[in-house]
Amino acid sequence: MRRSRFSAVSGVIVCAIIFSSCVKTWTRVENPQMKGPNGLYRVTVPACWIHAAFIADRICISKDGPSLNWIEVSHFDRSAGFPLTHTTLNGDHLITEVAEYDLAELKARFKGHTVNHLATEPAEIDGKTGFRMRLELIMPSGLVFDVMAYGMMDEGHFYQMLYKAPRIHYYEKELATFEDFVATFKTAL
Repeated sequence: MRRSRFSAVSGVIVCAIIFSSCVKTWTRVENPQMKGPNGLYRVTVPACWIHAAFIADRICISKDGPSLNWIEVSHFDRSAGFPLTHTTLNGDHLITEVAEYDLAELKARFKGHTVNHLATEPAEIDGKTGFRMRLELIMPSGLVFDVMAYGMMDEGHFYQMLYKAPRIHYYEKELATFEDFVATFKTAL
């Protein structure tokens, strides 16, 4: 009896150790200065936020958890195109066209959800002309998220900064923090 109880307990402990190594963890940001993959850009992360270090191809941060607020910075080589729609960009595109391509990409990314485009306007990012786009994202459950996306082209790359949070309580709570975050964005090229 003791041996079977010991075997059961040790089995549970071994399973817990194995499965805990599979859990993706968020870590508290210690150094607010973060560089993107390949050092192509840098930003200053808000104090007391957490970072998803397990996502290697972009910077992803949150204050209250990824379901409640999420900021992400991503980039890609414009000749490779947007990851989901595969639309390639060249140096001749107007920033308004780039914004339309980004909108199509975001709709593809949020497939299965209702995506309503609310506004797009010019924006200055790191001293360059870009755009600021506001979307409404309605989950199948009916929960409404607001999304703010900034985008810009620079030296053969497209950069996007995105903020997503539920409309009720969370979106407005950290919107100014996101705007401050965007103001710290600098390309390294």
